[in-house]
Amino acid sequence: MAATSEWSVQVFTREADWGLPQLESVALLTPSDSLEFGRDGLVFKEESLLPLPYRSDYLKVFRQSSDYIQVITHFGLKIQVQLQPIMQVYLSLPDAMQGHVTGLCGNFNGEEADERVTPQRVPEASEAAFLASWNLLQGVSHRRFTHGSKTCADDELKRSCHGEIFSDVFRDCLGHLDPTPHLQSCEFDVCHCERSEPCYCAALGSLARACALRGVPVYNWSRGVCEESCPAGQQFSYSVDSCRSTCHGLGEPHACAGEGPSTGCVCAEGTFMDHEGACVPGIECPCYTGHDIVPPGKFYWVGDLACACEYGVLRCENPITMLGGRMRRESPLQVENALQLLVDGSALRGRSHVKACERTCQTINLPCPPCESDCPCGDGLIPDDNGNCIPPEDCPCRHHGIVYGKGDTIKVDCNVCTCGGGAWSCNSAECPGTCRMYGDGHYVTFDGKRFVFDGNCDSSIVQVGTRTDAPCSRTPRADVVRVNALIYN
Repeated sequence: MAATSEWSVQVFTREADWGLPQLESVALLTPSDSLEFGRDGLVFKEESLLPLPYRSDYLKVFRQSSDYIQVITHFGLKIQVQLQPIMQVYLSLPDAMQGHVTGLCGNFNGEEADERVTPQRVPEASEAAFLASWNLLQGVSHRRFTHGSKTCADDELKRSCHGEIFSDVFRDCLGHLDPTPHLQSCEFDVCHCERSEPCYCAALGSLARACALRGVPVYNWSRGVCEESCPAGQQFSYSVDSCRSTCHGLGEPHACAGEGPSTGCVCAEGTFMDHEGACVPGIECPCYTGHDIVPPGKFYWVGDLACACEYGVLRCENPITMLGGRMRRESPLQVENALQLLVDGSALRGRSHVKACERTCQTINLPCPPCESDCPCGDGLIPDDNGNCIPPEDCPCRHHGIVYGKGDTIKVDCNVCTCGGGAWSCNSAECPGTCRMYGDGHYVTFDGKRFVFDGNCDSSIVQVGTRTDAPCSRTPRADVVRVNALIYN
């Protein structure tokens, strides 16, 4: 999904009986942590169940609500895992990472023309070839779905996408973003999901989230078909603040800084969600420190300081003054280790999808752990496409479905690329940009951005100076029928 030389995010899908593949889990791999988040809300660390909240030297993971899990890393990556109504994943990167990431989410360099860059460092023209290049399980393919399909699983709900997105509920937000991608996503998912309603609600929720990120919170969008029922003692919130609604937030209010907008069930006012998902009064909130959970009212030593857990906060003092000097250093430490909670291991065995990749010419550039045993080739050799063991530097390259040998060259735009070690090495000349117009209002900008512009207008396609577009007609047709060029008068 996204990767650098230091970390990677991987997604794992499952084929549905009918419709689109469903997201099964997402994994974050870093030098210190290997975490996997399942669609059932369980989190695993190197195949062991990991209770939340969790903190290491490099990241922190906590539940925001019944529907969201938040990951915040020290290197700037933020991951929001949505569990309901279907599993979705949102990644956020700081500006400092521009141009330093690769994967299905693009390379974050501000240029749309080179988004489909493969692990072999060249762009692919077709979506299928681009997707296949990042598949960790080489040789496994999925059914292909395209926009514009003539059949739809739920035509009525498809029509509701347009009606709801352009309703009064989202009216204040639509001036701050382009609703077209959200409408297309809603219609497509409703028609192709195994279950239409959860996908419909997920699409509306994604739009509401995008609105919240732009400072325009949207309420009441989940009424009716998308209404979520909450357990006794909880209530649904369109704007969750986990610092005010969880025991973890009470103890570490700064830990919630930078969390993404979320919805879901939260505890009723005056109660807080603990690590087991129960709503408790503040006085019954435990404290969280490192990997330990300190029960309320119990004592915990931090260096030479004696600490007591009160309202989710560890309050530390010199042991001589605490409790009138009655607390001694040898007092028993009553702490529950969060990493040693036991569950039925038989139900969890084999749950992890994070697998080591067999190092082959096809996976040599993919961000996954190499195999440690049972590798088919020895002495530093790896298998090529035909199963022959060769040195990694002799691996072939691919482009547009064609296999090229070591030393072969191709032309990508105005640059020449040479194959070596299973990847392309290209020179970096600045290439001319091309703007294209065709059909009924289809445009491709100099930067490769594609869009459709409706309206019978005389528009300025490119110019230097003040913008002077002619007024548009109300005629809904917009074929490109005439182009006027004015160069230096």
